[in-house]
Amino acid sequence: AEESALLASARAVPEVALRMGVSASRVRHLVSDGGLHCVRTGRALLLPAWQFDDDGRPLPRLRTVLAAARAGEHPLAMESFMTTPQLDLEGVDGTPMTPRAWLLSGGDAAAVAALLASDIW
Repeated sequence: AEESALLASARAVPEVALRMGVSASRVRHLVSDGGLHCVRTGRALLLPAWQFDDDGRPLPRLRTVLAAARAGEHPLAMESFMTTPQLDLEGVDGTPMTPRAWLLSGGDAAAVAALLASDIW
């Protein structure tokens, strides 16, 4: 069920390209060089929605975070990590923030990358 929900909310390359104002080729290049996370379904690439802001742009400093992910990390694990509040990422009010919200608020990508690379989440 969780995988179905992830795939249902994911965006196809043409949609991402349109929202980002770039070509589909550019989006595929961003995937291949680690700038965007994708799910491969047969020959199609789907891009999970968690990695984009409300305007369809990739999260700030996403590449730094993705570089810290373990090779072959399951897409559901990545989504869970990016959308679950982490105790080490405290907002100004002291409450834990999700890595996604942390990056959107201008938080340090290195802190998110370090958490992702660790085994504590």
